[in-house]
Amino acid sequence: MARICRMFRWPSTKAFCVVAATLILIIIVYTPDFSTFVRQVTHSKKITVDPSAKGQKETVVHVVVVGNDRLWEGMLTLATSIVINTRSDVMFHFVTLAPQASQLKAAIEASALRSVRYEVIPFSEDRVKGQYIVKSPRKDLDHPLNFGRFFMPELLPDVCRVIYIDADCLVLGDISELHNLTLKNNDVMAALNEKKPAHLGVNFSNPYVKARGIPRDTDIINNGIFVADLQRWRQQNITARLLYWMRLNVVSSVLKWGDCGSGSQGLMLLTVFDKYTPLPKEWNARSSRKGIGKQKTASLERIRQTMAYQAYHLLHNIVEKV
Repeated sequence: MARICRMFRWPSTKAFCVVAATLILIIIVYTPDFSTFVRQVTHSKKITVDPSAKGQKETVVHVVVVGNDRLWEGMLTLATSIVINTRSDVMFHFVTLAPQASQLKAAIEASALRSVRYEVIPFSEDRVKGQYIVKSPRKDLDHPLNFGRFFMPELLPDVCRVIYIDADCLVLGDISELHNLTLKNNDVMAALNEKKPAHLGVNFSNPYVKARGIPRDTDIINNGIFVADLQRWRQQNITARLLYWMRLNVVSSVLKWGDCGSGSQGLMLLTVFDKYTPLPKEWNARSSRKGIGKQKTASLERIRQTMAYQAYHLLHNIVEKV
């Protein structure tokens, strides 16, 4: 193994193992024989309810993953990592463009994930057509599905709490920990701080932004993974407020050029900057945007340490989004 690492210039044997494990996880999603294992895992991890707790229902963790056909492999790999690491019953809600919905369902049925609970939700581009503008070189930000997360209360009318995760993630911990997270006060969601000041993506010279009263050094919200209380979301009319900022950005440039907040993140910050609880840091170990297979040595070393010490429950940006 050490000889192989030296041949391919891997920083260490453990780093090689991290990359190999990731590639294996991607492969097994499409391996028919793996379906038996997934079926055993999902059937053995049903939550048992205390018989004395009459009237209580089995807890189901609802997970939303959004993406077009270019991200389907990542979506299914992410779902597999959740199934393997979560003890609770999980219901997956895969959101994709309406014309591609039947193809996504066929892909799932042809994979090991056909044994898990899921639904494919078609998303119409008409929901946001002509209502947004993205000033970024990143093509994935300038896509209707990038704003699909804004419509979760409508897409999931009977769900109270949901976990949204980007398709370029791997989950290494038990996702039910996020489901059971306590939201402070009347917060509508728990999200990650990007550790980048808002003024890098939000146009603080805009009078509408100034009136919002957000400090310039406030961290951008990384809404690539978040927990949302959809009941509070509906009560506080969050979707309509998100769309207000989205439409305003078309005519008044409330967001700047670049990839720091220029897509959905800046709009989310403008809407809920005072209504969200920070997620624990172990739920976001970021890698480079180019993916694990194209990391620099420093990034691989960071991921190696993450895996070796099991300090994180989620790896973000493991694949390149085009």
